[in-house]
Amino acid sequence: MEAFKFISVACLCVLLSACTSTMDTLNRGMTNLDGQPVQKAFDVFGFPDDEDMIADHVVYSWDRVGYFRNVIPQTSTISTPQGTSTVRYDQSVYDSYFCRLRIITRHDTIMNWDVSSSGGGCSPYAERLKAYYDLE
Repeated sequence: MEAFKFISVACLCVLLSACTSTMDTLNRGMTNLDGQPVQKAFDVFGFPDDEDMIADHVVYSWDRVGYFRNVIPQTSTISTPQGTSTVRYDQSVYDSYFCRLRIITRHDTIMNWDVSSSGGGCSPYAERLKAYYDLE
């Protein structure tokens, strides 16, 4: 059980550091898009999943939702009348990811943006920005 706690905490730390890096890249990349024609966003992310008109602004949204499985190796000791035995097995842990990237435009110019994310869901968008703007 202690090994499971350790592995869980280690996975969480890796995930949080990846999210921090992803969000930092998104912030730097999206700042580069401020004031640019919306076509630049299409060049980076592809066509949006949704488009909404609010007054004289157009809001474009890109969404990612999914699930993934982590396999964590486990070891248990079993005591029987014949003695003890070590058993190794894999435990599956399921989790989800989510990302919503929205760009607000006016007259086809990017005016503002926001990002909602969990579980590293925005990492593909961060990678596209990183490649497009050569961010490190």
